[in-house]
Amino acid sequence: MKIVITIVTCVVWFGQSALSQAAIPALQSSGLKVFAAVLSGQVNNSVGLKRTVGAHVRAEGDTAWTVVPNSNTLSFGVGFSQLNGSRRYYVCGGNGLFRTENDGASWRMLTNWTTMEVLAVAVDPVNPMIIYISTPWGVFRSIDDGATWHESIRGMKKWYVQHVVIDNTNPMHLYAAAEDDVYRSRNRGDWWTPLRVGVKEVRTVMQHPRKVLALFVGCEDEGIRTTTDGGKTWTTAAGTQGHTFLTFAASKDGKQLYAAGWKTGVWASSDDGRTWMRISDALHIEEAYSLCVHPSDPAHVYLGSRGDGLLESLDGGITWKKTALDGSQVTHVAIYP
Repeated sequence: MKIVITIVTCVVWFGQSALSQAAIPALQSSGLKVFAAVLSGQVNNSVGLKRTVGAHVRAEGDTAWTVVPNSNTLSFGVGFSQLNGSRRYYVCGGNGLFRTENDGASWRMLTNWTTMEVLAVAVDPVNPMIIYISTPWGVFRSIDDGATWHESIRGMKKWYVQHVVIDNTNPMHLYAAAEDDVYRSRNRGDWWTPLRVGVKEVRTVMQHPRKVLALFVGCEDEGIRTTTDGGKTWTTAAGTQGHTFLTFAASKDGKQLYAAGWKTGVWASSDDGRTWMRISDALHIEEAYSLCVHPSDPAHVYLGSRGDGLLESLDGGITWKKTALDGSQVTHVAIYP
């Protein structure tokens, strides 16, 4: 099964100036917030159905959503970091990377070169001045808090990179889910080495939260590939062959792992990924883009879908309900403070 998505982007250029404060409500500063990146579709709001794209946010337990930073930016993902005690939120858009440092009162575009889509962002947890963005033209790295950017593609054969994972224990080590393989860097992206997953097309990668040498790769039509030795050897998880997996998520302690994708339903593993089991059809949704596990409740799971909005499970992915943004393509779900 091969999926090709063509996106026609209407670009709005804001340069380096901050976006209008009056046009963008603040995110509110207390408690956890659920973020959903919406690529396209129509969502329910107080006046009925409205077509909108961009990042959406709501306070945990609330039902009202706010669109940030603007309704004209296709949204592929969101990100979060902290610097000197200040929360910093990122939006990966069809026309660049945006950041707010004041809970959404104003936003700034960080990418000031030729406009391109930013698919995902990863911020170094030790040094938040170091930022990685994934694009259809490779990985770009900034070491000065987004002031300047440089290509980080040496060693890669194909440059379409879905996202970058920063190693749980050593931020110098990175993994990139590129189109043809998973690549590893041991020097913050100066050079990349293919891990030779052994499939035609890679869609996503996740590192186990506790077992740093355990990686899980979602593949196009070839199931879940796993390694427990950092990529030296690979196996295909039993029962997953022939399926396309697009997203993984893990509980904070790594005891519950989840996976989903194209017409796969939701799969789970409770033995560190050694075995996987299909646990739900997730309301027969066609495509799952993103999974997110609540940080304090491993049974509370969110799922971002193509055309069915945001789904929610309170029993470890067994039963689901549509909870918001029905009719939208939710490409990324995350929970941040």
